[in-house]
This record gives sequence, C-alpha cells and structure tokens, in this order.
Amino acid sequence: GELNNEQVYDCIQDFFKSVVLPPSLKAKYSRKLGSWLAQGLNEESQKGVGKVINLFKESIMLDNKVVKTWHLFALTNYKRIQQIMASKDKSTISDSPHSQGLLYLIKDACEGFIKSISIGGSEFTETLQDTLKLLELWFKFGDIPEIQKQLKDAYGEIDISCWLNVVPQMIAKLDIPNDIILENA
Repeated sequence: GELNNEQVYDCIQDFFKSVVLPPSLKAKYSRKLGSWLAQGLNEESQKGVGKVINLFKESIMLDNKVVKTWHLFALTNYKRIQQIMASKDKSTISDSPHSQGLLYLIKDACEGFIKSISIGGSEFTETLQDTLKLLELWFKFGDIPEIQKQLKDAYGEIDISCWLNVVPQMIAKLDIPNDIILENA
C-alpha cells in the first residue's frame, strides 16, 4: 500500500539506524527528505513540522556549512511562525510571542536566516529573500531580549553587502512605534 509521510519518515529513520553512511551523505539525505516532507505540510501538520525541522537539525549537526540546509531550516520555522500568527485558533501555542514554543521557532528561524545569509553571501540566490524575512522577524519580535541579542550578534557575521541590499526596507520601517526595536535597528 501507499505510505504516508510519517511512515516514510519512520522508514528512513530505521534505515539510517541500520546502515553506516558518511556524515556528509547522511546530511544530504536528511536535507532532501526534510525538503520533500515539507512540501506536504499544511496548517494541521504540527507534528509533521517538528519532524521536518528535526531532519534539518540533523543535517546541520552533520554538516553545518551547507547554505541550502540553513535556508530550508529557517524557512520551515518561518512558515510555522506565519501559520501560528495567522491562525484564529492558537490552541497549540499561546497568543504571546514570548510563549516558549513560538519563541523557539523565532530563535531558530533567525539563526537559520543569519547562517544562510552569512554562509551564502550575495552569491546565494535566496540571500535577498532570507535577509528580508530576517528583517520582518526583527521588526515583529526584535523587542524580545533573546532575539535582540541574537540579532546584535549577527551584525558581525553577515557581510555588509547583504545589509546594503535591504536599506530601503529598513528605512521604510523607521516609523515603527516600538522604541526598543528602533534603538537596535
């Protein structure tokens, strides 16, 4: 019979346990499987999102220099944040961005975008979009102390040319009514 995504995930995890693969190959397979499973996610697949994120985390643990993995990891977290924030029923995670579950998603998304931008630089085709998404998270959640610190630390990691590409978007946000975010911008 046909396997659903969860069964495929379980089969692949069993396969990984039963064979010895070079770390770079296992990282690549984890990234590809995560990418494939992410395509089938919808608003109701919270458990599936966790598995996809875990696959990207595993891939990053095995090979943390692959820009595409960082990009996919960040994007998956970002999309989940968008789903939660747009949801009328926030029964899975509370309304506040300070709730632990949402805070972890925000921190992981920021970390992923920061790494993707810093590793990929202006040569990576997704750098501009990643930088814009990082700015969006910054202007939405930049008043959370953990996010503030994370973004301040990122200044040195990200090449100045990546920031220069988004100066117009940063200027457009200078009328934001949050002094904490403006102070750090």
